[in-house]
Amino acid sequence: MTKAIKYTATYNGVVVGTRKSPRPYQFAVVVQSDEAAARAYAYDYKPTDTDHKNFVYHSNNAQCQPGDTYPERNYKFTVDAMMIAEGKRMIAGGWEGYVAICRARAIENFEAHKANGGFEPGVYGWSMSRRNVEKMAAQAGSRVLAIVPAIPLIK
Repeated sequence: MTKAIKYTATYNGVVVGTRKSPRPYQFAVVVQSDEAAARAYAYDYKPTDTDHKNFVYHSNNAQCQPGDTYPERNYKFTVDAMMIAEGKRMIAGGWEGYVAICRARAIENFEAHKANGGFEPGVYGWSMSRRNVEKMAAQAGSRVLAIVPAIPLIK
């Protein structure tokens, strides 16, 4: 079995990622999420079509009795007391209340992501070939900061 080698990727003199693997790597794609865009999404949350569908789902659950099968589905499942209670809690404030819950969840997720360093530069992926790392960078889109060398740590 091949011995694993530890690789590091640095950006602006700071280590932004490490990886231990028996596979050889030459490049890493360094990315950074846009904090301003994420903040705007969370604090100026706009309900989506999925939010509307979820509201209808919770409304239907709130109207059920334990043991009912879920209406208007291609598959059947039994609604239990927990699903009914959750449905009632989610629709208690009507549509505006539900959107407020969604907004609060988006803000909570943003703040947790920020607290965990989610907006710091990090490695999107590692590759042996320049061609593949450029494809990877194209997939990452506008978040790409740089393609950097993967430096093996020799002990």
